[in-house]
Amino acid sequence: MRTGIVALMLSAALALAPAAAAKGDTFVYVWDGVPGVLHVFTLDTQAGTLDTLEGSPFLGLDTLAPLNGWGMTLEAARLNNQALLFSGGALAVTMWTVGDDGVPVPQLVTGAPLLVPTAPSAGTATLRIGKRLFVYTSQGTTSGIRGFEFFVKGGPGFFTDLVGDTLTGDTGNTPIGIDAVKRRVVVADQSGTLSSFTLNASGQLTAAPGSPFPSPATGSYNCQLEPSAKRVYVADAGPLVHVLSVDKQGVLAPIENSPFDTGLLGGGAGVEVLKKPFVLAFDLDATTPGDPLVSVLRRDKGGQLALVGEPQEVPGMTAIDVHAVDSTATWLVVASDTDDHIQVLRLDLNAGTATQTDDLAVDFTDINGAAIVKL
Repeated sequence: MRTGIVALMLSAALALAPAAAAKGDTFVYVWDGVPGVLHVFTLDTQAGTLDTLEGSPFLGLDTLAPLNGWGMTLEAARLNNQALLFSGGALAVTMWTVGDDGVPVPQLVTGAPLLVPTAPSAGTATLRIGKRLFVYTSQGTTSGIRGFEFFVKGGPGFFTDLVGDTLTGDTGNTPIGIDAVKRRVVVADQSGTLSSFTLNASGQLTAAPGSPFPSPATGSYNCQLEPSAKRVYVADAGPLVHVLSVDKQGVLAPIENSPFDTGLLGGGAGVEVLKKPFVLAFDLDATTPGDPLVSVLRRDKGGQLALVGEPQEVPGMTAIDVHAVDSTATWLVVASDTDDHIQVLRLDLNAGTATQTDDLAVDFTDINGAAIVKL
């Protein structure tokens, strides 16, 4: 009888304990900029459920608040089979290595932008060119963009070199959103411009002729290039997505029929361009319970968007601060520091639905980015 009681008590204790992890698992990372910590969860990709990773949240090196990146201040990448995370903060960028158990470890990097306290990072983007890894950060208070190359040099430890530094005026007054795909970098300035750059093989930035361009959006916080880098999608402060073509020199121009209605009601829309021919739009500012927060739009070869189904509610949430989609475009993770919740939604892109499969209460402070990593 005593053995049975002990076993029952042990089972109950294990059920309440944070989850451990193993290589091959999928992890969700949420960057909470004000305390400077990463919240980490394991994602069950069969059931769509989350468990808090043991030890979470993990303290970083930059514990001052970042400029609000509207969900664009955390990026995942790989270098020499090492999973990496880059979080934007008050001193620019922190690099984290990720172990097979999913645990993130902030790294002191020789010459790292963390050690160059020039301006806070409002947005962060990574780009692989061959075997080289480049990281670009928009810096809202200096109206610029900085580029760095991260690499390993003859042993343990990581190093970085500055590969580009464009100064005031090249990215508008307050650059926030940033994305990098196929030697293209685009920056959205909340004051009303879009900046476009091309990159050479060494990661150096060259502004496109005429950049920065007037933004068609009333407020630009969030932008993403499509996988081909031929078009950029810009979320409007209203419930619209603007689509602009990107020519060989990086020049931006609105496509026919842009902007496209997302069907959402509030402002501050976010956007997620998928590898599949779809775009997700998010309402970052809804305040009325029951308002839809997510919509699915089909993307054709010319960048035209069409709403699929009806905009989706997210039960228990009144706003979405950060969002991330897994590599299969099956699972959408959304989190809110207004509601102090993180949720998993199962996507059916063809039906335009996002169905809740899990909901965890988490004590967030000021979350600024999310990433999903499969090890």
